[in-house]
Amino acid sequence: MKSQYVLVGLLALTVVAAGCLNGEADIEEQPDEDSEVPEDDSDTEEESEQVEETEEETDTTEEETEETSESEDEVRQVEITGFSDNSYDTEEVEVEQGETVEFVYNHDGGQHDLVLEDGDGERVEGTEVLSASGDSDSFTYTFEEEGDYSFFCSVGSHRAQGMEGSITVS
Repeated sequence: MKSQYVLVGLLALTVVAAGCLNGEADIEEQPDEDSEVPEDDSDTEEESEQVEETEEETDTTEEETEETSESEDEVRQVEITGFSDNSYDTEEVEVEQGETVEFVYNHDGGQHDLVLEDGDGERVEGTEVLSASGDSDSFTYTFEEEGDYSFFCSVGSHRAQGMEGSITVS
């Protein structure tokens, strides 16, 4: 409560001091209404430049925010579940060139992961190996080039046992 009184008192002093300063400025030479006064553009030019810079910064920030939200909206989510019988619930995925996909691997038994491989047989992304049912992991990948990709489980001989699928990018 005391702090509120102190703040009110400081505010009142500030208003009084500002009024005194404005009063002194008014005492200085005042031009007649009929006389022309040359404008001092230096202050107004600086102020307008600062306003323009601030507006540009605001515009850039708004554009960046729009781009970020658009990119986040453009990420397609593909869920793939792996089972204890060394299989996935999905065998084929179709993707458009330039599309960004978040692969969500849901684990439902055994010990598995989900690895993405490009057409040259190079691993490009993947999840951690999961062993507890109900766990999940994910990764995001942007398919820049057309072609065939594959996904598979890299644990032991699971891929050879059929735990794999294909991704067609067109």
